[in-house]
Amino acid sequence: MIQEFINRVASKINPQPTFEDKLKAQTVISSKMLNAIKLWTEMYTDMPPWKGEKGLETKTQNIPAAIAREFARLITQESEISVGGDERGAYINEQLQRFLRYFPQKVEMYCAKGGIFIKPYISGKNVILSYYTADRAYPTAYDTNGDISGAVFIEQMRKGDYIYTRLEWHTMTYNADIEDQAQNEDSKTADSDSSGETPKNTNLYNVRNQAFRSERLVSYSDDSDFDMMNCRFPLQDEVDLNTIDEWSDIEPEVNIVGLEAPLFVYIKVPSANNVDSYCPLGVSVYSLAIDAIRESDRQYTRCINEYELKEAAIHASADLWKSNKDGTPILPEGKERVYRTLDDAGKDENTIKDYSPDIRDTSFYNGLEETKRDIEFLAGLAYGTLSRMQETAKTATEIKMSKQRSYTTVSNMQREIEDGLRKVCDVINALADLYELCPDGSYELACAWGDSVREDTDVEYQRRLQLVMAGLYRQEAFVAWYFGCPEEEVVKKYMPLLPAADDGNHDEGDKDGGA
Repeated sequence: MIQEFINRVASKINPQPTFEDKLKAQTVISSKMLNAIKLWTEMYTDMPPWKGEKGLETKTQNIPAAIAREFARLITQESEISVGGDERGAYINEQLQRFLRYFPQKVEMYCAKGGIFIKPYISGKNVILSYYTADRAYPTAYDTNGDISGAVFIEQMRKGDYIYTRLEWHTMTYNADIEDQAQNEDSKTADSDSSGETPKNTNLYNVRNQAFRSERLVSYSDDSDFDMMNCRFPLQDEVDLNTIDEWSDIEPEVNIVGLEAPLFVYIKVPSANNVDSYCPLGVSVYSLAIDAIRESDRQYTRCINEYELKEAAIHASADLWKSNKDGTPILPEGKERVYRTLDDAGKDENTIKDYSPDIRDTSFYNGLEETKRDIEFLAGLAYGTLSRMQETAKTATEIKMSKQRSYTTVSNMQREIEDGLRKVCDVINALADLYELCPDGSYELACAWGDSVREDTDVEYQRRLQLVMAGLYRQEAFVAWYFGCPEEEVVKKYMPLLPAADDGNHDEGDKDGGA
């Protein structure tokens, strides 16, 4: 206890340096935005500030995680994503498919925390796509369009009694003076001609890596001392990258000349940032529904308490029970909640009373359903996703209207994700050029998301098939829609081969029925 007190006092007098101090980098995230990201994370992990709050002892329904998971399901359930082209396209597709293996989980995190960073890196002859959420990556620069051009990525690892933290800082300097930089042995050129002349594109891209070790874990009182959301990283002592085997192949600093865009991509939820309108980061899909979620959890707790407080029981005077040596009544073991003793002072002996009050569950649950409908409206979900459907839609038009809210929200996120994946392919292509991972060539991303959020896919299939049979829709376009591939690949991969035309030339053996 004394050591813990000393540590807390010392931390206030000599606070741990942040990564901004170590890298001499300035982030573009306000404390207000950091606190919002921290709150979204706590809500997603079912640890919101109001859980177990005194008085009501609020229980939670884990609604934020349910919202993020439902959006991820709607976004990815029919997704078909691939990269076509020649050998370069096949290579990029191989790298992308490895990342897409766990695509729904990554989209769920994207929804919960307002966005996701995708940062490719080289591993042998492959390009591995790592991802970071807003609590592990911090933008340091962005342009007038809100596109992030600089960021710090944080990775941590525990080895023995220490926590090791690696900071990877990406910076882009447009139209830099590269005369001195060209002499740097570590620099790479992404845009140069065969003569080796200075590239026309003089953008300078710098990647810097530093590793730090914490104090011994016993010197910290709890995990809150590693609170990344407040930038209080355990950056006690700087160490070499090869201290950790997994980081030993990472170069401390690399300079690249000629890149058009950063070697990472940020995909954000396409909603206006109502927390900090000047921040380039996105907001959680449930950012507008925080108060409604809190009220829903409180109303849910009231429902649970109503059942617990109104639980049926048998109250009997103490004289009806056997007693132990100190005179305490002995209730049936395991049924203490059913049988209870009465304070029979001033009452008749041998009194038995049945406790079975009416439960106000209908009014309580009606209130809970209303809070859930508020959440659906604020989160952009169709009514009935979280709440119970109050009316049954009868016509196709009514069904379509009931799903329109979710369809619009999901479609916007799908377009944002597709644009982000296209930029990821561009980064993989740039790395393939820099490190000569495969022959140069063309590539094209194809994304098919489906339309079952708003309409049954079978219905759309039958509609398009009828258009084909009526001669109003080309077969190639129909097959391309069905398989989610570029139309130029349809004939080569999916259309049946037609029999060779008879040109009328037959040899004598054919005429005679063969030799």
